[in-house]
Amino acid sequence: MKDIQRGIVGGNTSQPTKPT
Repeated sequence: MKDIQRGIVGGNTSQPTKPT
């Protein structure tokens, strides 16, 4: 779940709504 939060906080890095 870290990847999901990180993506939202980071502003979508590479993946907008896909946490690897």
